[in-house]
Amino acid sequence: MNSEAVYLFRHLLLREAAYQVQLPSHRARLHRIAFAVIEDLAGGPPPDLSARDAAYAYTVPPHPADPFAAELEEHARLCSDTARHRRYLARAAAHASRSFQNDLASRLWKRFAALVEGAERVAALRNAAAAARNAGRPADAERTFEEALQACS
Repeated sequence: MNSEAVYLFRHLLLREAAYQVQLPSHRARLHRIAFAVIEDLAGGPPPDLSARDAAYAYTVPPHPADPFAAELEEHARLCSDTARHRRYLARAAAHASRSFQNDLASRLWKRFAALVEGAERVAALRNAAAAARNAGRPADAERTFEEALQACS
């Protein structure tokens, strides 16, 4: 093993250990700071996606923050910011759909569907099913389409 790999491995371990000894409130503050910095560098907050936008993920106008949406969603979740968590989870799912990252898109749309109700839930499940189908997982797509149909009633 070369010295650079050893350094990187040890740095990762030390960083994780330092993170774990922080109090939960301090961790949340760190995530809020990271969120604010990343969002600011990425062009500010994007608009929320409506149920109609979520239904047609491929037509969602891109925003400069979209490539960072998955990371922003994670920071928002870890600092318990529910509104931003939902916003960036939907943006991350739409970005993954537009980028043909079908496995990731399916997982993200399912996570988003678990957070919303009504038309948004149906649209998110339909998008998850379509992404699963495009990823070559027809059985998963069928189960998710059936779940979307059940959410309609």
